[in-house]
Amino acid sequence: MVLLNKVPNVTVPEVIKFYSDDNNVILKWVGQFIQHSKSGDLWKTLIGYYMLILSKEQAGAERALGSTFYALGGYNNQQMLAYLERKILGMSYLERCTEFSSSIKLYLSNTFLGKPTDLYLTRMREEILRNSINGSDVTMGSMWFKNMTVYINILKAAQDSLATDVVQGLQREVTSLNSALVESVSVMIVALILFPLVIIAVYRLTHRIQAYAQTLQERTRDLDVERKRSETLLFELLPVSVAQKLLNHEDVPPVSYSAVTIFFSDIVGFTNICSRSTPMQVIDMLNLLYRMFDDILDIYDVYKVETIGDAYMVASGLPQENKERHATEMAEMALDLRDNLSQMTVQHLPGESLRMRIGLNSGPVVAGVVGHKMPRYCLFGDTVNVASRMESTSLPLKIQITDRTRRELERRGGYVITERGKVEIKGKGEMVTYWLDQRLQVSDHVMSDHEGEEDEAGA
Repeated sequence: MVLLNKVPNVTVPEVIKFYSDDNNVILKWVGQFIQHSKSGDLWKTLIGYYMLILSKEQAGAERALGSTFYALGGYNNQQMLAYLERKILGMSYLERCTEFSSSIKLYLSNTFLGKPTDLYLTRMREEILRNSINGSDVTMGSMWFKNMTVYINILKAAQDSLATDVVQGLQREVTSLNSALVESVSVMIVALILFPLVIIAVYRLTHRIQAYAQTLQERTRDLDVERKRSETLLFELLPVSVAQKLLNHEDVPPVSYSAVTIFFSDIVGFTNICSRSTPMQVIDMLNLLYRMFDDILDIYDVYKVETIGDAYMVASGLPQENKERHATEMAEMALDLRDNLSQMTVQHLPGESLRMRIGLNSGPVVAGVVGHKMPRYCLFGDTVNVASRMESTSLPLKIQITDRTRRELERRGGYVITERGKVEIKGKGEMVTYWLDQRLQVSDHVMSDHEGEEDEAGA
């Protein structure tokens, strides 16, 4: 069984959910549009053509990744998930294409499906999914590349066939529009000659305009719904203030924050658990874990920066500054996460519990948006690095904090903090660190601050 390591930037459930759920919504809306369109067949062909192009692009990426599999003699977790992403998306787009174009479905059945190349590719794909190869195999890699090339060429031929259908459909549409134009001119000439017929024509035209306006209003309303869904998705990926600037095509300059608290966490023994689990079981486990995390994060004034596999990064004090509450907000959240996770078990591994180690550090950071095509909200500074070291040198079910965080918490009071002693920190040397053990009581400081904000909002 392949060992699954930490996956950077994004998890497979997020990728698959993004492409499956959102595509289903968009395709459903397009399908409703086609039902009311007089040129529905042409739209179906165009959508099928678009989906076929996407499938062909994913197949090309799958061909390259599969060749890497045979060249390297196997995959690590990150490579396996990258291959799965391309394979699943390619098959999904092709399935969507066949739903909109019956000719493509028939073409593939006659030229590929059930043929030797199809059967051989199926066996090689299963071999890649099992990750069952002993060392690199250039011969098999070459065979994989040749068969995938045949498959891609079949998709290319299907694409050319669809392109021909699109051109012919457009020509028919132009001919139809020209005929309609000639007919309209003729009607106007007759109407000028026969005034009563003009009145009848105007009445009918007005009725059609009203019907078109009503249809346009309905579709505009549907478009607003889709736009709001897209904005909601962007607001989930970036802070609202940053996302709003991007939607308005404004520059988002880096911002310096003088006092924030950074949280890092990691699941102890996660690699070992993954080695005894299937990829789907790992995805289900992470899904359950992240839902629990998100429910707790909603309670506190914190911002989830990113997740990397089982690792979690959270900040308090940005993008909206919360004065002196950043340390206590983070401490309360960390204690709740630790306590809740300590009660969780791995569903498919009876008796196996999840143990978290946590690190906190407070100090200044700089935050900014990196990238344009897929922007990410990133934090930079020594505070972030030290917080990461606090997590990596922590112990299971322990919350390790720096002296800066300790001073912030003791100034507010209400926590049990014990000194751990000197710990060797990479890049920093020896540092005196502390354990955040528990709260003396539910933090009156945090509660009063929240109540103050609610009173102010109510006023």
